[in-house]
Amino acid sequence: MRTLLVTAGTWGDVGPYIGLGLRLQQAGHVVTLAAPARYTPAVREHGLSACDLDFDPARLRPVMDTATLRAHQSQMLKTLSNGIVSRLLHEVTRAMDEGEPVATVLSSSGTAPVVAAIAARRGIRHVCLPLQPTVAWQQAPEAGDPSSTTAMLLHHHTMRRTLTALVAHLLEDSPHSGRWETLHGFSRRVVPRPASWPDHAQICGYWWPPTTLGWKPDPALTDFLQAGPPPVYVGFGSHTALEQHRVSQAQDQIIEALRQVRLRAVIQTGVPLAGEPNDDLHLVNHVPHEWLMPRVTAAVHHAGAGTTAATLRAGIPSVPLPIMTDQPFWASRLTTLGCAPEAIPHTGLSTARLAQALQAATSEPRYRANAQRLRQLIASEDGAAAVIERITPGNCAA
Repeated sequence: MRTLLVTAGTWGDVGPYIGLGLRLQQAGHVVTLAAPARYTPAVREHGLSACDLDFDPARLRPVMDTATLRAHQSQMLKTLSNGIVSRLLHEVTRAMDEGEPVATVLSSSGTAPVVAAIAARRGIRHVCLPLQPTVAWQQAPEAGDPSSTTAMLLHHHTMRRTLTALVAHLLEDSPHSGRWETLHGFSRRVVPRPASWPDHAQICGYWWPPTTLGWKPDPALTDFLQAGPPPVYVGFGSHTALEQHRVSQAQDQIIEALRQVRLRAVIQTGVPLAGEPNDDLHLVNHVPHEWLMPRVTAAVHHAGAGTTAATLRAGIPSVPLPIMTDQPFWASRLTTLGCAPEAIPHTGLSTARLAQALQAATSEPRYRANAQRLRQLIASEDGAAAVIERITPGNCAA
């Protein structure tokens, strides 16, 4: 019997699932990871069976903005039904049909309404594995910013209700209850588990992406790192087209703020930078976070779940510049935990604010001390082992 993992997201979603899939395989599971076709070569390179999903995560970008989704829900339903969700239903069904029978299917939060409906029809156990909180609580944990928590959960639940209703319509079924076992892939040290959560919602800890096979740093990058004090990392993950547009708008402010504070930087923005390169800036394409983060003094980033986790794993301060969805929540957590100065949302970004935040993150010892303390605590956790224990037959949640 197989354990099937399903995600339709970007590399920030696929990478942790590869890491978890490898641990499941080592524990004796027969594992298949179904992911967008652009990422399955990496799945196979690491020794996992893969199923290519003919699905582009960019197709869901129109509903990534919460305000737009709420204001135009009927229109969004029509947009989604125009082949997008039906395509995902087809692809997940195919992934379940190919190969050995499936005993358990583990899904990302974005695919959960589709996967849960198909699994329920077949009597297969379904467990959702989100990388951010998806279950509401009565109050935000440990005095974080409640508005960022509310916005994130509102977006998630609006998306879930929309997709659940659409899946039920396409399958001519009653809507699924939307209640499924949920094992969150982040640390309780970062987000303490709310006491009001039901038993079926647990926090397991991070499951880390695997080390990139055969990767070696470019000599120009190692020369740059050795040529002066540790630089700042600037990066915005596997961002959407909307994020890419906003990063492009902000690039001049980022570069000027670095210049004002006299900081060197390794920049991995995914968009062309204006102006002439100089000795204090080094541009890179893909560099594994687990290699680069310990070699920098701080990180300027969008506060996506994966990049936030990488900075905490490395024990470095952050300067969060959140743009959308769960990013303001993670930025708030970094600030509340004392690992970052106040976050700067994209609507409030200025050269002066960013320069001030960079100065604080790189010169005030408390930010690094707090990040280092969390690094040690997170290193003692094993999120993948917790998932393996929970999905072992006989350990189903009530």
